[in-house]
Amino acid sequence: CIGDYREALASNPVADAVIVATPQMSHLEIGTAVLERKIPCFMEKPLTQNMADTRSLRDAARSLGVRCMSGFRLRYFDTVRLVRKNLSGVQTVSVRMFDNPWVGGFWKYAPDQGGGNVMDQFCHCADLVRFISGVDPVAVTAHTAALCGSGCPVDHIDASFRMANGGLASITMGDSGISNLLGKFSIEATNDLDFAYAVPGLAR
Repeated sequence: CIGDYREALASNPVADAVIVATPQMSHLEIGTAVLERKIPCFMEKPLTQNMADTRSLRDAARSLGVRCMSGFRLRYFDTVRLVRKNLSGVQTVSVRMFDNPWVGGFWKYAPDQGGGNVMDQFCHCADLVRFISGVDPVAVTAHTAALCGSGCPVDHIDASFRMANGGLASITMGDSGISNLLGKFSIEATNDLDFAYAVPGLAR
């Protein structure tokens, strides 16, 4: 754990790589400093706080020819990988994730810092849509709401995707509480002959 990234970069100018695991509002500043030293950067999700910062970081990585990436752990769950392995030609994917409301006053709820549960974890669900279907989305429609009174600007989202192979996908997530029956997280996927339903073990 490093207290000041500037000191760390100054004392390790030829590091093989840097992991940035700070709150996302600092990612653009730290990530740009790392990339300018031509050091590959592995960054905690979400990549940044907004699209403008994300594009700035992307452009810096491209112009400097240095890799900058995030990792998404849910695709490595055994149940998720079984769905991917055993169901080819996926036509529909539905991902749901419901968490208990996060503690009020937590820094991740502040719009200029964390943005809440949806901001923090939706990227995991979007990655699963791509991973299980095997293709990228070509169109997205989404509706958001703040329903829990937590002070977070968005705590629920329903998103629909049209995928590059003509298939469909959806993500529903929010802070309404973890289901005793379904758990926090579930996936359903289909092709023209079969379907898969998975409830991977995912704790808070």
